[in-house]
Amino acid sequence: MFNPYYNNNNNPSISSPTKFILHSSRTLPSTPPLCSSCLMEPHRCIHHDGQNHQHLCLQQPFVAFCHQWSYLPMTTTDLIDQYPNQNLSTGNLWLTSCPLTKMSSSYKSNFEKLNSKLRDESQARLEQLISLPEDSDQPVDIDVLMPNGTIISINIAQNATFIEIKDEVFELSQRGPMYGALRDRKQYSFSYVDELGSYREIENEEIRLCDACPVANLLKLVEHQVDSADIEFDEQIGQLIGKPLKEFDALLNPEVNDFRYRIRSLCEDIVEAHRNNSWLDKMRYAYPVSVDTTINTVPDYLKDRLPPDGMISVEIIFIDPEFKLNLSVDCQITADELVRMSVDSLKQKLDESDHPNEKIPIKSLEPTNFLLKISGSLEYLLNNHKLIQYKMIQETILSNYPIKLAAIRRQSIEFEEEPIYADINTDFRLRSHSLISLGSLSNALSTFRRRPQQIISSWSLDRKLLIKIHSAHINHLQFNNDITRVAVVVGIFHGGEILCDSHMTVPVTLADLVKSSSQNPNMEIIDTISWEEDIVFNLKVSDLPRMARISFTVVGFTGSQSHKKLSQSRQSKPIPIAWANINFFDYRGHLWESSTTLSMWLHDNDNECFDDAHSVFNPLGTVVPNPNIDQTIFLTISFTKYSEGDNTIIRFPNFQDILKQFIVNDLNDGKALMNQHNSKENDSESIVETLIKAQSLPPLRKISSQSECSEDESSEDSANHLDLIKKISEKDLLHKMEEKHRDLLWQLRFDCCRLVPESLCKFLISFKWNNQKMIREALSLLHYWPKLSPGKALELLDYAYADSLVRKFAIECLKGLPDEELSQYLLQLVQALKYESYIYNDLVQFLLERAFDNQKIGHHLFWLLRSEMHDPAVSVTFGLILEAYCRGAIDHINILSRQMDSLNKLKRINIIVRDDKSRENREKKIGWMQEILAQKFYQDTFSNVINPLNPVYKLGRLKVKKCKFMDSKMKPLWLVFENIDKDANDIYVIFKNGDDLRQDMLTLQMIRIMDRLWKDAGYDFRMTPYRCISVEHCVGLIEVVLDADTIANIQKKKGAAAIAAFKKGSLLAWLRDHNPDEADLNKAIEEFTLSCAGYCVVTYILGVADRHNDNIMVKKNGQLFHIDFGHILGKFKEKFGIRRERVPFVLTNDFVYVITHGGQSSKKSEYFQRFQQYCEEAFIIIRRQGSFLISLFAMMLSTGIPEISSVNDLQYLRETLVLDKSEDEARSHFNAKFMDALKNSWKTSFNWCAHSLAKDNRMNDR
Repeated sequence: MFNPYYNNNNNPSISSPTKFILHSSRTLPSTPPLCSSCLMEPHRCIHHDGQNHQHLCLQQPFVAFCHQWSYLPMTTTDLIDQYPNQNLSTGNLWLTSCPLTKMSSSYKSNFEKLNSKLRDESQARLEQLISLPEDSDQPVDIDVLMPNGTIISINIAQNATFIEIKDEVFELSQRGPMYGALRDRKQYSFSYVDELGSYREIENEEIRLCDACPVANLLKLVEHQVDSADIEFDEQIGQLIGKPLKEFDALLNPEVNDFRYRIRSLCEDIVEAHRNNSWLDKMRYAYPVSVDTTINTVPDYLKDRLPPDGMISVEIIFIDPEFKLNLSVDCQITADELVRMSVDSLKQKLDESDHPNEKIPIKSLEPTNFLLKISGSLEYLLNNHKLIQYKMIQETILSNYPIKLAAIRRQSIEFEEEPIYADINTDFRLRSHSLISLGSLSNALSTFRRRPQQIISSWSLDRKLLIKIHSAHINHLQFNNDITRVAVVVGIFHGGEILCDSHMTVPVTLADLVKSSSQNPNMEIIDTISWEEDIVFNLKVSDLPRMARISFTVVGFTGSQSHKKLSQSRQSKPIPIAWANINFFDYRGHLWESSTTLSMWLHDNDNECFDDAHSVFNPLGTVVPNPNIDQTIFLTISFTKYSEGDNTIIRFPNFQDILKQFIVNDLNDGKALMNQHNSKENDSESIVETLIKAQSLPPLRKISSQSECSEDESSEDSANHLDLIKKISEKDLLHKMEEKHRDLLWQLRFDCCRLVPESLCKFLISFKWNNQKMIREALSLLHYWPKLSPGKALELLDYAYADSLVRKFAIECLKGLPDEELSQYLLQLVQALKYESYIYNDLVQFLLERAFDNQKIGHHLFWLLRSEMHDPAVSVTFGLILEAYCRGAIDHINILSRQMDSLNKLKRINIIVRDDKSRENREKKIGWMQEILAQKFYQDTFSNVINPLNPVYKLGRLKVKKCKFMDSKMKPLWLVFENIDKDANDIYVIFKNGDDLRQDMLTLQMIRIMDRLWKDAGYDFRMTPYRCISVEHCVGLIEVVLDADTIANIQKKKGAAAIAAFKKGSLLAWLRDHNPDEADLNKAIEEFTLSCAGYCVVTYILGVADRHNDNIMVKKNGQLFHIDFGHILGKFKEKFGIRRERVPFVLTNDFVYVITHGGQSSKKSEYFQRFQQYCEEAFIIIRRQGSFLISLFAMMLSTGIPEISSVNDLQYLRETLVLDKSEDEARSHFNAKFMDALKNSWKTSFNWCAHSLAKDNRMNDR
């Protein structure tokens, strides 16, 4: 039926007579007039034109609509019946309308009949819908016009909501063509024409279909109108994250679209929650406080810094009124108590003095009006903790600095304003009135009729896995000249473990494929290599784990060789050329059953041969295709189609199904319960549900069809087994587990769950993930497994544990982690994202949720992600997470944008300084740099910016005269900023451009963790883990440690340059100069002794190399510390094949001279023996946490840092910590290393002398 209503005052019929004339599209003018309303061609729009005509394009059997006019369904037969005299074609038809007064009587008669018929039918339809019960579930066929040019037909209940309709439509569209052209579903809304001829757009998707009554059951999905403010907001996010958001749209990737849809729901709720937060909640978010709630008394490492009575001096600075107080308070006083004490003291002082503010109303000096803040920072004493529990108070005490607190009026504290355009349409569920014209739809519209989907569990398929290798297209890539044959090696992996034998295609001889280049006839190229070979794996589909991935490597061979399996090849070793990975199951859990082409990544070691058959693979590499399509290999493969019919899906079972199968099939006691109720299906179901809902493992020991420990096993044997399991669980992840220990862990898996929960990491690698039954039992036990400590939970997020349910369990364990501790491990957690198989995962959601609750965490998360956006393997995933964070933390965007702007300008200045090749002296160049920095353009950019290094500090104006550049190759900028608080210390920062600081970040993080472990054990080794941050590829900031100098400079000041490194008294003399009082000197020597012990152990364990007198520094208070960690894990420098550093750690004669207070018999002195004991205890404390330390490094294997590129690099840690020895043996081992360092200290002094001479020569050459 054709309904010629148009939207004019919502009239249900044509109020003025109109004539409809149909024309064949072939008879129309080639250039029809444009519509005067929207300047569109008339076949794309239906507005009135200059002649009071309207144009309508009818596409058989559906018609699109644009603006307020609508295309409505009409068959050709209907048209011919109404207009028999018109010459209709099967192509597009034009309908021209003109006033009915010009109609002939025959046309008028036909029109009136048509209008009457339509009015009657519409009324009947309307009455039918009104009489429909609201709870009717009667199904109805609905046609939905999709924005990607397809039409989806569904059969759905009339009481279904539009949310349900949209979900159904998107579910169906995933199986059709052009799905990738759709954006996330919340960017679309439904529109339709109602029974009165009015155009409607659904704003509230919770209404039901029967309430809308669309004509002819036709809906259209339209994209929301994009507001200019939204465009500006998207552009700012794109600039901030380093990737335009349009690039995500252009990917046409369903997984990307699904992630953006799902995560924006979370972001939207977060934004709304932040706007409704109370003042205190906003403070806790914007200015999160760092506290240590685990201590209730003064910790041991602070006791020697406090007087015996625990009283400390605090300076209180009132801003309004301006007043200073000095109070002596108990270190365990709470923040609120200190505010009350301060206000009471202020009132008393004002009463006693002639202060100009003495007339201030007493009520305005109420304690509730004030909040204390650490002076010079943005750290407020929130949440009313004890003073000693605040981390910055602890750090101030440890630094021997006076405690200064500012009393701020609460109403004067301002929050960062949201971008002015962020208020517009932040709820992306709001509906706009934007329509997409369907005039661009082709005649061949695809229509998908709803058919019931058949879902088959992958566990029910006993067929072997089979894939087909078709061909490889070589795009602008030339092989090594020595390579004569090329093959594809294929393996199936779960994490880093191969699940079955790998296979290799028949090698193809390249000489047979060479052809001349079309661009350069003299150049020979290879375009396509074809195999068309089936690969059958010795692994069934039913045994495939959820996160299994197939790894491909194109390898080359030299010489001639017959085809063999890779593992049997001996004549020629494979040379990896390119690699790619793809998951067997997509992000929805559906098994791949079609062909695809993989854009491969070029192998880093093109000419390296591998002896190990599995070494050619890169299973831990990304599953993201290589975006550099200009120079790569495109590998075309096909997955076998195991399902029958187009509407059948093979899906991995969800967790509920896994649990049910475990209870019903694997538990003997569960089977017995089922058998008892086999006649009562409902009872059986309820038993299963009860067992699933249980929070702890039911008292069931026996597992069906599984060899278990003997029932008559003695209690003594059981106890021995449990002790053995505990010892196994304490081993580090690099420890190779014996086969008998693997069997024991599996046999006693229930006991592990109940009695030794910390054994989970070892249990999960005790079996091979290629057996459905074992996988089912292991995953089901996670439901009952007790929560692990954060250290053990972090280990579950490294590369060895690929399963999503295991990683989800780890996240559940980490949810109770305090913000301060979470920040400490954020570096590893961001790297763990690279081990996730899909973009949307529990780790992403966890990190975003914590970042949305704590802006400090959000700050660090943002820059950790942003610093790796240059890496094409992670730029999409990390970019999407950054976009999500920006949308959920819109009040943080301005802060981040200002930081980004400042960093970009600093980079520009650094490039100018670094590229200046003029022969002007250094002072003149610094003057030029200062002139640039003094410009208002730069001054305004750098002022009042939150410090990217540490967001608790805000930078004031730049002190231009104190700024300079340093002498090293990359010319780092030395910058000095005022503090925003008066009388607070200036803030010193080094900006580096050209050096990768991620390794420094990792080393400094490990120093902080070791320092925390030592303090927990009661030792304070006066460590100085200065802050360092990478903000971009080879761009970052470093904190300046004040009042310090390098050993090299100290030695030069106290002796001739040539022999300075050999003068043992220079360092002690320098300390005496800055601590002339004997008591102060003794205190400085103690600081030096403790810090030297700490750094000796740190540098030994971490294998910090390239230690010379220019990267070891000493503060005036005596504390020693190391800088510049460019070489770690034993990557010592060599010259002519000889290792330059041949001592375990630096312990020179001048160090010993300071430690022994200048004593003669140094090695036997009480001071030196105490120092040696400090070193030994520090080593043993860290060794006890050796497994945890190695797991943190293992999570960093994905960084791409050359020093940490493989598991073999981590072996250095096992060797230095001697984890295979007993603790007594480890002590002896370390003492031997200690004596070695002392005995060969002259070698260190000789290297230092050589370094100083070389440096002097370089300086003279400038």
